[in-house]
Amino acid sequence: MLAEADRRLDHPALLAVAARIRHGPLIYDICNTHDHLVPVTLARVHFELHLVDAVVVEVAQLERVQRRRARTRIDLCLYLSKTKRWQADPLSPAQHQLICLLVCHVCYVRLQHGLHRSTIISALNFSGAIYMKPVLLWFRRNLRLADNAALLAAAETGHPVIPVYIVDEQDAGTASRWWLHHSLASLDRDLRELGAPLVLRAGSPVEMLRELAEETDAAGLYYATRQEPASRRQQDELSAALDSKLQIHGFGDSLLHDPDSIRTQGGTPFKVFTPFWKTASNLGEPPRPSASPETINFYTKGIDSLALHELGLLPKSAERDESLRANWVPGESQGLQRIDEFAEQVANYKQQRDRPDIDATSRLSPYLHFGEVSVRQVWHAIRQIELQRRSAAGGAAFLRQLYWREFSAYLLRNFPSLPEQPLRAEFEHFPWRDSDARLEAWQRGETGYPIVDAGMRQLAQTGWMHNRVRMIAASFLVKDLLIPWQTGAEWFLNTLVDADLANNSASWQWVAGCGTDAAPYFRVFNPTLQGDKFDPHGRYIREWIPELRDGSQKPYPQPIVDHGEARQRALEAYKEIRGA
Repeated sequence: MLAEADRRLDHPALLAVAARIRHGPLIYDICNTHDHLVPVTLARVHFELHLVDAVVVEVAQLERVQRRRARTRIDLCLYLSKTKRWQADPLSPAQHQLICLLVCHVCYVRLQHGLHRSTIISALNFSGAIYMKPVLLWFRRNLRLADNAALLAAAETGHPVIPVYIVDEQDAGTASRWWLHHSLASLDRDLRELGAPLVLRAGSPVEMLRELAEETDAAGLYYATRQEPASRRQQDELSAALDSKLQIHGFGDSLLHDPDSIRTQGGTPFKVFTPFWKTASNLGEPPRPSASPETINFYTKGIDSLALHELGLLPKSAERDESLRANWVPGESQGLQRIDEFAEQVANYKQQRDRPDIDATSRLSPYLHFGEVSVRQVWHAIRQIELQRRSAAGGAAFLRQLYWREFSAYLLRNFPSLPEQPLRAEFEHFPWRDSDARLEAWQRGETGYPIVDAGMRQLAQTGWMHNRVRMIAASFLVKDLLIPWQTGAEWFLNTLVDADLANNSASWQWVAGCGTDAAPYFRVFNPTLQGDKFDPHGRYIREWIPELRDGSQKPYPQPIVDHGEARQRALEAYKEIRGA
């Protein structure tokens, strides 16, 4: 009996198997404490000495092949378990199993490395010596192979893995759905290179996973946890519906730290960013990112899957599709490349991050949102550059922004009503003034305030807007037009490629002054002064507003409100709720 802790091939029980094979009869039980690994009992099996010697010779020859072609250890085992030598002289399943076991031991001795037990199990399963039920790998916002805790855990079981993505009601927003389409296409290509396609389904994740488990007789489920209220409900429903049928394993690797480990001295959630950031920073460096698995034992039987185009993720407008294609390339490889590119320029981040006319920001937000890169990969890449160049200002400023992302997820976890309700209760009675005409002017980028309109047009064309301009445009909607912040947040969720529910909600509440750690409501951005300060040469404005370029004959709209009067109305409305 092999205990779960005995994970390497130098365990005495395994060594004894190899030693005793030469001495004739052998009765050996190979078991695993995992419930889903079926124990196998080997009957009396006689191994001829020449057969054992042939295995050793085969390994000696393939060792050189392994070095020359970078053949992995598991490939070596699988090759020997299926080699023509054994096919020409058919062996019983029990003999196949012992051969694989011996091969793994010889690999250990000759290559001076220990093999993980999952490698043995994969080889045995592949050879047909034992049958193992598959496990489901449910991709969510972790659409990558590297530093993916759920994927690594599923692969390490040695069980056949079924990768699946399920489109549900949370996959909303035209720009986000466009990104998701291409991200799934990229992930599918990467998985096929390892040996299996990505299974695609649409509907309730609980029902889809239940169906898949029944179709494939799956024994386990591996997935990445999420913080959105709907996602957490899914996780609870999964446990209630499938816990008795599957071994369910959730992995929280979307954040730098476990949000439940960050609390005030009184044990309550933080509501202000700075003390949250200091406490989280004191937890130390996040774990270093892990590499993608070299090989995965995939489930090879056919499984019904939707075609990617059947998910209907692409926008109906060909012009919208083309404009997004012109600005973005989704996928893990592109995200990793972007990390490297930004790391080379991060030294200037602190001085230039507020300038929309300079390409000084990371543009990593959509890659992080969809989990094409992990936040740990970003953190350690920037930290390494800091240490190498002994220049901490730019890197430190950017890492602080990663912690704002962390804080947003933390707020959403602890205050699930964040997307709909103001965290400051008095704002529930704020006297908003909805105006469809003014809202549409803001959405089209025709307010008559150039910095606001430039940002909204950049958003419409590229699915992204510079962060400083996001704050200016949001402030204008909420304080100059007195349109509810929830309306603006909904528009951003529909049009941003990085439409993250936590970050979007927390940022809009910050601008509106109704969050727990928000800009004071009486701080009203003057859009004209903001444009002069952060786009001093007007390059950003002219890039997105052709009417303001030299020689343009097209008129630019007049301001839809007078900022001075709008500011006064906003302050009076704020006084009204304070006195209520």
